[in-house]
Amino acid sequence: MLKGWHLSRKEWRTRGNFMESRYTSRDVDLSLLSKWVERFFEKKSFTMIKEDETIGYRIIARPSYVHDIIGKVTVVISGNSNDFVVEFFSGMRSSALTKIGRLTTFFGGGILFLKGVKSQEAEEKLERNFWIYVDEKINILAGPANRQRSEKKG
Repeated sequence: MLKGWHLSRKEWRTRGNFMESRYTSRDVDLSLLSKWVERFFEKKSFTMIKEDETIGYRIIARPSYVHDIIGKVTVVISGNSNDFVVEFFSGMRSSALTKIGRLTTFFGGGILFLKGVKSQEAEEKLERNFWIYVDEKINILAGPANRQRSEKKG
């Protein structure tokens, strides 16, 4: 776990959306991959913070007002060029809004529930597009000798 994380992976799994993908025997420049991930979010009008850590990179992307996404999205790339993991975290605020909205429906909380559901749908769409994009970029960066499918867990 990267320093500065206040939630464990288990907590992300229970409170938000978590997906990780492990890549082996690829010989990919992780610095270049992190730049491609930044470009993915830039094209979608997210503002970003990139943190270089000793074991990898952490990219925190915050959506602009154009998106239905409420909270931030965090991507962690860790490991070395031949054995690395890409992790995608999102949805903590959406999940919280949905739960609060359900509890307060009789008091006008239905709007919170609706916002939470819309945000979750937008996050799921973003995540699907993210993994397609990352797989394509890793295949390009790896070269023909090292191209493979990834092992996804989630």
